[in-house]
Amino acid sequence: MSDVANRMDLDPASLDLDQQINDRLAHYARFGVDLGLDRILALLDRLDNPQQRVPIVHVAGTNGKGSVCAAIASILTAAGYRVGRYTSPHLVRWNERVCIDGQPLASDRLLAAIDQTIAAIASDPDAPTPTQFEVFTAAAWVAFAAAAVDVAVIEVGLGGRLDATNVCDRPLVSAIVSIGRDHWQRLGDSLARSQGKKRASSSAISLRWWASCPMRLGRLLLPKSTPSPVRRSGRNRHNGSIRWFRINPIRLKI
Repeated sequence: MSDVANRMDLDPASLDLDQQINDRLAHYARFGVDLGLDRILALLDRLDNPQQRVPIVHVAGTNGKGSVCAAIASILTAAGYRVGRYTSPHLVRWNERVCIDGQPLASDRLLAAIDQTIAAIASDPDAPTPTQFEVFTAAAWVAFAAAAVDVAVIEVGLGGRLDATNVCDRPLVSAIVSIGRDHWQRLGDSLARSQGKKRASSSAISLRWWASCPMRLGRLLLPKSTPSPVRRSGRNRHNGSIRWFRINPIRLKI
């Protein structure tokens, strides 16, 4: 019995699909990490730009991105929205990275999205080959668009400005959690440089950090009639253009 089967109660059909997913993606692992947006944007264009059909909350930073994504997705799900969530890495199965309403995407649906993405890659053999993360991120956009989610909560993979998730011009909300000196070989050898790379994924972001589980959110671009999933706990500031909200223990600036 495989290691996956030992740790999870999966039927043989699911295990076979999981192996197919692993085999499809293994081909692209050899291209490593290569930050940049040209390949992912070209690939998404060949897929008819599914990311343009998915409103997103985009979360960058060093520590706590996954927890913040889980909290935001849970709040939106409880408010009645159909919510996608994209995080990385996974523990056991690739499905863990792509969730809809709190549940990992079914293996057959994930495999279909990956196959559609690989077909788009093959349609232009002269184009630069995308990395594994770019392939999977594109497949996640395909899956979220096919599922017609109301909103997707998207975790940045590495950095922000040149990360494959940074392909939406106008996210509903952009967030940065606490920033540390991680991946300094790629993001810069100082905290200021790392902040610059991660801040570039977000709009209307403050770089003043709170000590306990900090998070900053950019401007919320929802219609006035949309019910707010958070409770306002403070007065308007900056001529009324910025409002303070609180979701214990995380303070949000919207």
